[in-house]
Amino acid sequence: MVDWSRQSLIFTSEQPVRSAARALAAALGIELEETHRDGFVSFHAGGPDGESIGVTDTDAQRAMFGSLPAEQREAVLATIPREPTGVLIHATGRAGSVVDALTSAGFTLTHRDPFPPADVQEADAAWARLLPELRSRGWEIDVTCFAAPVQLEGAVPEGDRFYYRCRWDTCSLDIGGDDPSAVGDWVGEQSLEGEYAASYLHPDEAVRILLELHGRWLQEAGTG
Repeated sequence: MVDWSRQSLIFTSEQPVRSAARALAAALGIELEETHRDGFVSFHAGGPDGESIGVTDTDAQRAMFGSLPAEQREAVLATIPREPTGVLIHATGRAGSVVDALTSAGFTLTHRDPFPPADVQEADAAWARLLPELRSRGWEIDVTCFAAPVQLEGAVPEGDRFYYRCRWDTCSLDIGGDDPSAVGDWVGEQSLEGEYAASYLHPDEAVRILLELHGRWLQEAGTG
């Protein structure tokens, strides 16, 4: 179940950034701080509910990606709105009233998502289910990174230390050895289809591969 009690909102405005910032400040009853970077202006504030609010010149956003290779740059620029001003309101618990206030002031709502994002919430719930299951089976295990890479470490049920990482298109499991910073006595890998398939692997799939590699180690080490 995804929790929508806090949300992230994205709006656009046909007004230039300064005019849009004044309109937003009036609509929400807040004060915005003007900042300058690389010749562009943006506005920022913390809201009364703990949210963060940013008003950005979309030309400034485009300029940030000017040094990328052409194909990659075009893909990124296609995600930036054509309107002159973009607004991001992050982690608000009063999304309904914010949407009403800003749409009444002429802003257009383009994205409305739960915070944290749904996939992050679902992954957190999966790890909360999977880790106790593994520990009940004798694993000493902690997640040290949730994505890019997915990374776990601890000790297998047989007592040997392990280090498991899923990055790019490969999941690798190191088992054994006394130095956590060194390559283990045994290393097994499994490749996935897709350049970044392993970096953002769902927890259930990450654990499935971990157990497969652990089973391979048991067979090759003669401990299974």
